[in-house]
Amino acid sequence: MDIDRRRLALPALAIGLLGVAPALAASADEEAVAKNVEAFAQSKGLNTLSIWAIQRDNGGCPGNGGANACSGIAQNPWDFSHALEPFTG
Repeated sequence: MDIDRRRLALPALAIGLLGVAPALAASADEEAVAKNVEAFAQSKGLNTLSIWAIQRDNGGCPGNGGANACSGIAQNPWDFSHALEPFTG
């Protein structure tokens, strides 16, 4: 069987062009999820890792389910950003 090496290289090239921007959600384990997303992005060689709505990365409205200006959980400001901070792309 003849293997086209260009086709084998394409997935790795495509992954290197991808980025992820997760949305913060009102969940008590969301910081753990953010750390898992960071580890996945790092291990797969993704290009970019960001946060969908950075203005929500604060603990301004715990218990309300989240809003445009807050995550909806009890957290310190920038907890999610700090969870993604180790990413080096």
